[in-house]
Amino acid sequence: MLREHDGQVYAPMHPEVAAGLTAEEQRGTWHTVRADFPEHAFAHVRGLSDGPGHARTGDCRNCAAHHLGSGSHEQAVRAAEDAIGVVTPRRPPAVRIPDSFFWPHRF
Repeated sequence: MLREHDGQVYAPMHPEVAAGLTAEEQRGTWHTVRADFPEHAFAHVRGLSDGPGHARTGDCRNCAAHHLGSGSHEQAVRAAEDAIGVVTPRRPPAVRIPDSFFWPHRF
């Protein structure tokens, strides 16, 4: 799933992660795309705004992606559930880098 908001396309994420986002993070237009690699899904969604070349439903003739649906966050999650089954929301753990004696402090 990819979020498009304020003219920016955000990085693809698994449907479970997208379903676990806060209301603030759910703003914008969402696209549910099936692709072999995240880069293919990202290129497909970026190509949607370039003109009529990329398909908004089904297989895309111009790239290696299958567009499952677009719309609100809820509609995009529903499109993912139609394709893969029940989507259980989850938040990824916070990532922190430990302070290390060997890493220089540059700031």
